[in-house]
Amino acid sequence: MDSSRRTKRFGAPRFAADARATVERIRAKNRGGASRDGKEKIAAEEQPAVRVTVPAVVADRNARLYDLEFAAESKSGARKVKLVIPEGFNHALAHRKAKLPSSCVFSQAELPQGEIRFVVTPRNCFGRCGAPLTTEWRKLS
Repeated sequence: MDSSRRTKRFGAPRFAADARATVERIRAKNRGGASRDGKEKIAAEEQPAVRVTVPAVVADRNARLYDLEFAAESKSGARKVKLVIPEGFNHALAHRKAKLPSSCVFSQAELPQGEIRFVVTPRNCFGRCGAPLTTEWRKLS
C-alpha cells in the first residue's frame, strides 16, 4: 500500500475536546559540550526558558500519534518550530507511557520578539495532522 493510500486510510491523531496547552516560565540548563576536534568548548549554563506542555492525544488505533509539532509564532509571522516524539509513541495504546503528557522547552533567546502564541499540532507517521492546541497571545520577554 503506498503512502498516499495510507494517509487517507489512517486518521489524524487528536487531542480531547477539553484539552489545553499550558505555558510556564522556567530556568533551563543547556548541555554544553565540545566540538568534534575538542578545540571549541561550550559551557553548560542556565538561562530563562519557556516549557509548553500538552496532554496525551486520544487513544485510537486508526489515528496513532507519531510526533508533535511545537511552534512559537509571533504576530509579525516569525516562527520557531520544534518536533517532539512523545515518550510513549511506540507503546500499546493502553500502556501508561502512551498516556503521558508531552512538553517542549524553548529558550527565551530563540523565541520570536513581541507577543507570541504556541501552537501544538499532533501528526501521524504519514504526515497527517490533527487539530492543533493554540494558546492565547502573550508577551514573554
